[in-house]
Amino acid sequence: MIFDGYDRETVATFRHSINREDLPLVASTIGTTPDDREAEFQLGVKCLVQGISAELEHGQI
Repeated sequence: MIFDGYDRETVATFRHSINREDLPLVASTIGTTPDDREAEFQLGVKCLVQGISAELEHGQI
């Protein structure tokens, strides 16, 4: 979800609605500081790289 145009309260409400039991890695990065945003970005990159690696291993790409 892209949050351009949303106010901070709407974004904060969405972020804190994430179920910590269902998505523990995502929930672990929730915060409001630049370091938290960096953690979210790093998690996204890690998931992307792992997904591509898995596809390559199975000859999907």
